[in-house]
Amino acid sequence: MSGIYRGGAALDPYRLMFDKLSKSHQLRPFVVLDKLSAILSIAFGVRQRKLEHEYESIDQEALILADQYLSSFKRDNALTTDTTLFVDTNNSMKTELLNVAKEQFALAVSLYHSWDVYEICAKWASMLKDIHETSKVSPEHGEDPILAEVLSVLAHSLSMIGSHAEGVKWAREAYEKHKCVNNLATLFHCAARHEHADTLLEFDNALNELSTSDHDDILEHFPRFSNSCVENEAEGGGELLLGVQERWLNLQLRSKNLGTCLDKKTVCESPSGHSVLDLLCAYLENFEHVSSSQKDRQKTESMCEYLGHIVDGVLRLLQVCRDRKQEKLTGRRKKKNTSKENSERSIEFDSIWNDTATQKLLGDRSQCVFVSEALWNIGNQLMTASVLDDATYDSRALAADLFAASHDFILMSEEEEGTRLSKLDYDVKYEPERFAVPSFNDASATAASDISSEFSAQCLLLSAAVTVDYLESSGRDQSSAKSLLRRTLHRLAQSQQEFESNCRKKAQVSKMIALLTMRCILGLGEDSFAFQTCNDGLCATLLKLHINDAVASDEEFLILKQVKSMSDSALQKRMIHTDRVLTKLCSDMLQKSGAYVVGGISLGDLQRKMIQSSVSVEEAIGVFQEIDDAVKKAGTGKDGTSYSAGDFAWFTVEAHNRGVSYPLLEMRHMQRHSTRSR
Repeated sequence: MSGIYRGGAALDPYRLMFDKLSKSHQLRPFVVLDKLSAILSIAFGVRQRKLEHEYESIDQEALILADQYLSSFKRDNALTTDTTLFVDTNNSMKTELLNVAKEQFALAVSLYHSWDVYEICAKWASMLKDIHETSKVSPEHGEDPILAEVLSVLAHSLSMIGSHAEGVKWAREAYEKHKCVNNLATLFHCAARHEHADTLLEFDNALNELSTSDHDDILEHFPRFSNSCVENEAEGGGELLLGVQERWLNLQLRSKNLGTCLDKKTVCESPSGHSVLDLLCAYLENFEHVSSSQKDRQKTESMCEYLGHIVDGVLRLLQVCRDRKQEKLTGRRKKKNTSKENSERSIEFDSIWNDTATQKLLGDRSQCVFVSEALWNIGNQLMTASVLDDATYDSRALAADLFAASHDFILMSEEEEGTRLSKLDYDVKYEPERFAVPSFNDASATAASDISSEFSAQCLLLSAAVTVDYLESSGRDQSSAKSLLRRTLHRLAQSQQEFESNCRKKAQVSKMIALLTMRCILGLGEDSFAFQTCNDGLCATLLKLHINDAVASDEEFLILKQVKSMSDSALQKRMIHTDRVLTKLCSDMLQKSGAYVVGGISLGDLQRKMIQSSVSVEEAIGVFQEIDDAVKKAGTGKDGTSYSAGDFAWFTVEAHNRGVSYPLLEMRHMQRHSTRSR
């Protein structure tokens, strides 16, 4: 042990003992282990004093001695004829020797692992593994927690020195020897460093095996999983980190204790040390980063599915906080205190965010606002990605839900406990019997919540527009499309109320809501419902908006063109009554603007269609009266400023034929009536 003891080998206290004991003496291994213990103590001391120039010599001396002992141990074990080690008369002494050896080697593993000297730690762990396996004290099959811990340290050390494949191999064996969260953390860390493609799949399988009823034991270790991703992935995060965050949030939301504590206002710490909104904010930031560069369709679809479930789960918790009842005072009635200070304190406590349990487990109001903004940004990002030429996945349906969720979160940031000031779209998703349609009758208009804003209204309006565009181009099956359209109508109704309360410039908003409502009711394909909605103020609103555009010198007639397109769509869907009322609306728009032909839409063609589809004499006569009034007003002019010659010819013939047929029909009706009366 030259260099370890001051004065050199002459002062080595173990030299004399080794000289007196033969190599086969039964006490010699005890002396070797005692010397090993002394060297480890010296190694600890020099590191405490930071004598770096002595590290290498001491470490190598300890390894040489350990290797000598291990060679002797294996040789003695090979000479044993029985399947069990130490079956001679000195069995108890050799058992004691084995325990001392394990203790010293385990101490070395612990010391070098704590010092982050991973290369030497791996050697010690490998030797300790050999001792455990050679002694046959541990079972060959089944769980072995002690050996599993040794293998776990070996795997981690190998991974840290760059032997990633070997690290994953021993980490996997450690987990199989003892399935616990600590060994799972090591396996995940090694797999993350190895960039193993099946890391998350293996992680999911292990989570399913380890899951308990409350998941708290697993949640405590998720910060370790997250740190492994941050340390090993480029730029501190990526797909693997996103996968861990997804599973972290999913388990935390499934925790039974979480909802119970929020409902009963039980103050306790989150199992993972982070509130739900802490995790959600970090998750949304990483989702925005990963999704911007993701090109794999299957991965994108999986990411979007997880995001939708997580957002819904957090909204469930927000609903619990919103709907919980305030505690009632018990005992003797106290005298009311009307002081301003007590009044303000009472108002502050009404907010769901002023509760300590909510702050610890769920988060604070500023995080709720951040989530709303993040969902808005992600929704726009998904919209942009869906319209690109190389888009792999149409995520507009999710984008629509994210815009609606952004609305819900911004309202929930102002929500008061037990008052239900907001009417969350979350409730509409899972309660389809709740159904509303935008109101175009001022008498039936409903005021929006005081906590709404122009931003919240924009969220719902954009959500509705995206949903309608998506359904018209995706070819969804009829049943699911109808469910989405009903939800969209509800969102439009709520958006309309919020714009009425918060927006001054309402003309463009009203135009969007009216046109989207028309597209929704056509998408539902229910003729009677669409016909009723049109007559309940929708057509009148569209006509008014068209007139306003005409006054503003809008020569494009966008509303007219869209209504004509919707009329054609209604005819294709055999919505006869809706087609008739929309055709009449187009005719009224042209007459109000004083035009006869606009963009291929001819007043004469519309009125021909109205006459042909009329269901009563009075209706047909009304159309002819409109034609007569228009001719008297404009006369006969050039094409586009009056009816065409073809229109005049058709109207003349049709008027003559109907003039002849109506008296005949009336005569036949009177004859049938008189025959029946006899």
